Amino acid sequence: MTRQKTFLIRAELGRSGVLKECVMRLPVDQNGGITNKGRQAIRSRFFDGSTQTPGSMQYALNLEAFSNGHDITAAIKKYYENKV
Repeated sequence: MTRQKTFLIRAELGRSGVLKECVMRLPVDQNGGITNKGRQAIRSRFFDGSTQTPGSMQYALNLEAFSNGHDITAAIKKYYENKV
């Protein structure tokens, strides 16, 4: 059975240049990286119907990798500064 983790995802909506965010539970491999099936789910979630273009992930932050609120707050701050 595939393990799933909760990620904060920032992805481009199609080729529009518009960045959208969402929280998704995605399958991870043995090293904790997002699997191909997870990446496919991201592309379909951020699909741009007007141009028929799948979305492309820009950043992903594993929310389950942190043990306390201070660490996750610092990580989200870096996420928004694009330092992930």
